[in-house]
Amino acid sequence: MGDGWPAGERGMGARTGAALLVTALVAALAGRARACGKTLTGVEGGPPTPPTPPGVGSPTDISVDDANMVKAANFAVVKYNMKSNEAYLYKTERIVTAKQQIVNGVLFYIEMYIGKTECRKTGSEQLESCAFVSPTEVKHCNFKVLTIPWKDECTLLSDTCSSIR
Repeated sequence: MGDGWPAGERGMGARTGAALLVTALVAALAGRARACGKTLTGVEGGPPTPPTPPGVGSPTDISVDDANMVKAANFAVVKYNMKSNEAYLYKTERIVTAKQQIVNGVLFYIEMYIGKTECRKTGSEQLESCAFVSPTEVKHCNFKVLTIPWKDECTLLSDTCSSIR
C-alpha cells in the first residue's frame, strides 16, 4: 500500500508514534533553522528559507522623519551633551541620513548636524526651547544608537563629531 512503510511494519502503533515524533522534531528544527536565516541540511522536502525582511541583518535606509529614529537621534544628542566638556548645549540642526538594522533590538545609524545653543549646561533648560548661537557653531556627527523597545532601553554605542563651522 502507498503509505511509505514496509509491508511488515504497517499497523505498528509504537513505530507510527515514533515516526510522528521524529517528523515533528525535524519540522521544529527546520523552523528553528529558518528563524536563524539558514536551512537545515539533510532534510528532504523542507520548506525553503523565506527572504529576509528589510532591516534584518544589514542596515537599511529609513526616513529621517521616522518617529523612532527621531527619538533615537534626540537621545544621542542628550547623551552627547552629557558627555562633552562644553559649557553650552547642542541640539539637532538637521538629520542628513538614517539607517536601521534589526539586531537584538533596533540599531540606528544617524548622520546629523548639531548646533551650539545659547543654553548653558545647568540641567534646567528644555533643549527644544534653546536658540542657536549666532553665528551658529555646527558639528557634523555620526551616532550609533541601540534601542530595545520592549524594555524601553536606549544606549548610545558610539558618537563621532567634528566641528565644521
